[in-house]
Amino acid sequence: QGLEDKRPELLHIPGGDLSPLASRAFDVILAQSVFTHLPPDEIIAILQRLGPFLAPQGRFFASFSRTQEGIVRQQLHNWYYDLAFFETAAREASLNLQLLDGWVHPYGGFMPSFARSELALFTRG
Repeated sequence: QGLEDKRPELLHIPGGDLSPLASRAFDVILAQSVFTHLPPDEIIAILQRLGPFLAPQGRFFASFSRTQEGIVRQQLHNWYYDLAFFETAAREASLNLQLLDGWVHPYGGFMPSFARSELALFTRG
């Protein structure tokens, strides 16, 4: 795709252990359909731990399933969040939050009627 000169890296971090990253800083971090399957405390921990790994102008993109009010757990592994949750979690992690318009999740057709997919952009506060 013409990115070879930028030397992109794709890193898989199993179990949330960020120690292999040492003191690196990233321009872009993506969590596609990760927050949709995590409970609130794990999302808060990720936001707090990722902040220091963002370069000064770095961006962290994360998709999530949004409800109008509250947090809903459906079945064992599907979580739905209202915007207030992410606003509070971002603020507590010293990150700015912006929702990106025009996001269409690849599996958006499988969302329950009470939710929709959103793409959040987190930047350093």
